[in-house]
Amino acid sequence: MFGLELMTPAIRSGILDPWSAISIQAFSDMGYSVRSGLADSYRLLGTVPAPDIEGVARVLDLSNDVRLGPVVVVDEGRVVRVIPN
Repeated sequence: MFGLELMTPAIRSGILDPWSAISIQAFSDMGYSVRSGLADSYRLLGTVPAPDIEGVARVLDLSNDVRLGPVVVVDEGRVVRVIPN
């Protein structure tokens, strides 16, 4: 859906992906103070032809970069909580 956008799970070397108003607003929804007017011009995939970047940049796909196993919460060197899978 987002194609080339900063918050997608792919890192492209040598290419600056746009920071869409949708991603900026998501941070606002989580309680961060944002300036949505600073969003890059962006259109959802399918509304304009996708740029051809094949062969231009190396792509690191992070879509399966998931931590499996329990999450251990540490505070000042002490384990205070373990969150199971």
